[in-house]
Amino acid sequence: MECTSIKFELFWRKISRKDGCKGVSENARDEEWRLAYMTYQANQRDAELRGEARGDERRAKESALSMYSDGLTVEKIAKYVGYAVDVVKKWVGVSV
Repeated sequence: MECTSIKFELFWRKISRKDGCKGVSENARDEEWRLAYMTYQANQRDAELRGEARGDERRAKESALSMYSDGLTVEKIAKYVGYAVDVVKKWVGVSV
């Protein structure tokens, strides 16, 4: 993590230069800059994917709670939301 933040700092310093387009074309050939930028992009994509996964789980939990309140069995809910029965039991408050 520390190494990544250092690379991002290098990347940020290089793209923040004041020499306009000339600086950008020089930086495009600079391996250090490319590595920092690619690392930054990879970290951004990882963060996106983690956020999407949290959102998917939140929606599944909300759906499970709604289905449980409508009287569906925990086993059926687990099948519909795509999570393990034990996970659904935790969500709806049934002892595992």
